[in-house]
Amino acid sequence: MILLSIYIVLIILNFKFPRSKVLFAIDFLFMWILMGWNHSTADYSVYLTRYTHPEIYKTLEPLYVLLQNLGQSLGMDYNLFLIAMSFLFLFIRMLAIRKLSNKPNIVIALYLMFPFIMDITQVRMFYATSLILLGLVFLLKNTKKDNLIFMAFVLMATSIHAACIFYGLLLLVNQIDKKSPKKYAHQLAAIVVIAYLMLFSGALYYVVSIASSFLGFGTKFVETAFATSMAYKITHKITYMIEIGLFWAFFNYIFGRAIRKRKKDDYIKENIPNNNLLISCYKFNYTMLLLLPLAWFSGDIYRVQHGLLGLFYALYSNSYYMRNNTRGRCTLYQLATVLFMILFIFLFLVGLESLRETVFMPVFFENVFIG
Repeated sequence: MILLSIYIVLIILNFKFPRSKVLFAIDFLFMWILMGWNHSTADYSVYLTRYTHPEIYKTLEPLYVLLQNLGQSLGMDYNLFLIAMSFLFLFIRMLAIRKLSNKPNIVIALYLMFPFIMDITQVRMFYATSLILLGLVFLLKNTKKDNLIFMAFVLMATSIHAACIFYGLLLLVNQIDKKSPKKYAHQLAAIVVIAYLMLFSGALYYVVSIASSFLGFGTKFVETAFATSMAYKITHKITYMIEIGLFWAFFNYIFGRAIRKRKKDDYIKENIPNNNLLISCYKFNYTMLLLLPLAWFSGDIYRVQHGLLGLFYALYSNSYYMRNNTRGRCTLYQLATVLFMILFIFLFLVGLESLRETVFMPVFFENVFIG
């Protein structure tokens, strides 16, 4: 109960003191404790086995294997390895948040609400998406050099979790149809329709299989496809498709309203730095719509969308984009975001008992650091 109480208080304080460096440091320490000293979540035993018996997982991504080998060469058991990796990648994520937002504690508050609890269980995806978030700092600059740096981060992240190859699609955002977000949206929607036709005809499986083989993940793809077909019921796949759809629809509505407001507000046009962040987030969100058909193929694909939430939260933390007047403190958009997250978490915990019992409850009631 102690950790859950601290968790709730920290979320409130982060909204109240959005720029406090002391609170930011406390956030880091608290999240590190929750992640590094948790041995009871659903995937802990799997990661422990991967670490102690790596021969069982011959197709595990190379950079993660390298990190495991480094930990073992330094004499670390898995628990110490988890502590060290949690510190490293949480530091990378927090660094990216500070570079993306001038009110980083608002980003932390929203991230604590979702998907941080999921990241405690899905640690390999957490490591990978931390690199992606830092890579987005460079992608937003939209120069050839920075685009190459972003792709380097994508490749590193993919070498930790293969699903991160999909973040390479974000490079299209800055290359296709720079002047018309609406036209870009129509293009992506058309591609999604084509993807559904390929999916139900069976062609999508073969295309992805060939592409993954070319990238060196052919065996991994086949094994993952088999595992996910066994692990996810049709109802679960529908649930994750609904999740992707809900997030996409909500962000599309919020970003669309903000874009229309920006066009009418001369103050925003002339005085807000990084004004293109809003357009980029709008296009990024539409690009994630491409994942919707793939959720039917594998429920795991919903995790990819979570990797962009830190960037979206950074946009929300810039209150000028989200307020009806430049003097307001609390904005309708930010309030809607908080309410959306609370409702989403509630529905997920109520609707999926396994998630509540194997992820949420162990995080707060079975941490070995607190006892």
